[in-house]
Amino acid sequence: MSETFSYTPAVLASLAGEAKACVERGDPDLLAVMCHDLLPWAGHEDVDRVLGTVLKLLLRHAGAMRVAEIEAEAFPVDRLRQGWNPQGASIAYLSWKYRQAFGPERDPDLAQAKMLVAAGDSILDIDEGTAVIVDAERGWIDVDPPPSERAAAEATASQRAAENRADLAGALDPAVTVDGVRIVVKANLGTAEEARAAVAAGAEGCGLLRTEFLFLDRDTPPGQDEQQRIYRDIAAVLGNRPLIVRTLDIGADKNVPYVALGREDNPALGLRGVRLSFARPDLLVTQLNAILAGVPPEQCRVMLPMVTEVDELRQVRRLLDAASQAAGRTDRIPLGVMIETPASAVLADSIAVDADFLSVGTNDLTQYVLAADRGNAAVSARADALHPAVLRLIRQAAEGAHRHDRWIGVCGGIASDPIAAAVLIGLGVTELSVAPAAVPAIKAAVRNLRTEDCRKLAERACAAASAHEVRSMAAEALE
Repeated sequence: MSETFSYTPAVLASLAGEAKACVERGDPDLLAVMCHDLLPWAGHEDVDRVLGTVLKLLLRHAGAMRVAEIEAEAFPVDRLRQGWNPQGASIAYLSWKYRQAFGPERDPDLAQAKMLVAAGDSILDIDEGTAVIVDAERGWIDVDPPPSERAAAEATASQRAAENRADLAGALDPAVTVDGVRIVVKANLGTAEEARAAVAAGAEGCGLLRTEFLFLDRDTPPGQDEQQRIYRDIAAVLGNRPLIVRTLDIGADKNVPYVALGREDNPALGLRGVRLSFARPDLLVTQLNAILAGVPPEQCRVMLPMVTEVDELRQVRRLLDAASQAAGRTDRIPLGVMIETPASAVLADSIAVDADFLSVGTNDLTQYVLAADRGNAAVSARADALHPAVLRLIRQAAEGAHRHDRWIGVCGGIASDPIAAAVLIGLGVTELSVAPAAVPAIKAAVRNLRTEDCRKLAERACAAASAHEVRSMAAEALE
């Protein structure tokens, strides 16, 4: 269900009545369906908690209610701190949703919290009440540690909390290296609420607006007016900061009834991203029209996902120019490409001739390069964007961009990791688009770097044997 959807009191009253009827009929399955519609990650054991929260908030509210509020009320901070799922999917979703509800301006320590996922079923064998130390940065769990280790962990946590608060205090200042090189730090967004949190955290714009959330959990696609309103709201929150809107990026792994993609054995390599846009040009044209109508010219940029060759970019450029002309706009809207396939990285020098900018999507690029499905817990640990093979492709893409005076950024998950900042800058990246909560820490990390040191580190990283080796040398460089 889209985070931007508001439950009005009338809708909630109807839901409450249905819930009461279900209880009276003793229909737990229907109750579970209703619970899942509200919070897709919630389990059967959460039904009473979620629907009870709905009834409680219904009595409190006079206006619209957001899903995030139901979520925050039903699952307070303590549970969010302790949440766990050995398969990883639900807790990753919970982590993402929690960071949107509790941005750095509300709780700087928890906004910077990290989680471990895909730890395996053995984690469930730990007795309830057992003390554990979870170090998400290093990827390990220490079960029933001795008092000395617990004291050391608590001291480290306190130190990091102080660092988080210091980072947040300087978050509105630009990120400039010691030798005076400006690195732009933007945020990856999905809603106006996230944009608000990003601006408060010091983001210099939106480097990736994920628009697929508008298209999911519904029977018909969003029309131009609906999309236009949402894009306009996000742009308004950002002020005069740039807004890069990624066109629709969904595939057969998502249940989208009005697209009817059918089953694919490997949806990651199927009809998704810009390929789907060409298969359904009506969706693409409507979205382009909405972007042009909703985002002011000085803020507006458009970005294409899953590009593998320059002709795909040229086709969309023609559509975008036609839409601009029909709207009476004379300005040329910047059109960029996500570098998230090996093909686009290798061909970056030719793509950059037509593209106005490039942005590396390391999440997909990593799984394609390393043949490691990031959604598969059995191999997800291998999908590390600091692997030398991935870094070499980023370097090649950066060289292609610079050859034609185009800027290149990184909007994948690795951009939010302070330990990776030096490597990425050394590869030639000049913009990092990160999770809103990560903006202060990334800016702080950049201010301690020298570009020449970054270049030397990047060269060593590209020559390394493994991602583990790269992480070790990057950690040393930051000390």
